[in-house]
Amino acid sequence: MGTISGKDFIDRLNKLENEIWFDGEKIKGKFSDHPAFKGVIKTKASLYDLQNDPILKEEMTFFLPNKEETFGLSYL
Repeated sequence: MGTISGKDFIDRLNKLENEIWFDGEKIKGKFSDHPAFKGVIKTKASLYDLQNDPILKEEMTFFLPNKEETFGLSYL
C-alpha cells in the first residue's frame, strides 16, 4: 500500500466501526471525534500528510522495485 493522506487515515479508522470503550462507556459515533482520541489521531494523520508534502516527500518515502507508487518511511 502506498502513501495515504491524513484524511484517508482517519476515514479508514472510522470505517472499521470497532467497539471502543473509554472510562467505562462505549464510544458512540466516530471515535476519531471523541475528545480522548481526537488529538492523537490528528497528530498521527499529520505524519501521513507530511509524507505527501512535496518538500519532504523525497525524504519520507521510497520506491519499491517494479512499483510506481511511493511508500512511507514513517514506521520503518
